[in-house]
Amino acid sequence: MTAITLYDDIIDSRDIETRLEELTSMERDESEDKELEFLTEIREELKDHPEWNYGLLLISDSYFSTYVQEMLEDDGIIPNGMPWYIVVDWEQTANNIKCDYSTIDVKGFTYYYHD
Repeated sequence: MTAITLYDDIIDSRDIETRLEELTSMERDESEDKELEFLTEIREELKDHPEWNYGLLLISDSYFSTYVQEMLEDDGIIPNGMPWYIVVDWEQTANNIKCDYSTIDVKGFTYYYHD
């Protein structure tokens, strides 16, 4: 499995578990030690969340409005391929939806996850 970094747009809790198993069973370099620390911190804070074992998604703050747009289009709430002349304020829409999400701050990065 490839490394999971602080810069990933979306991180799945199942991938964290898989990657932690890999990292703890191998000899690591300095960057992998940092990855292990980062992933362990996330797991320790969120491991009791009821969705952790089923795929709790962590969405980076910088990607959240894009995530909301894709989610609403995928769910059919907003038609995919809307005409160019219809403008949606995705930042405000994302801010409105944030009330259903909690945050975790790790190493100066913020991730949203659904409550």
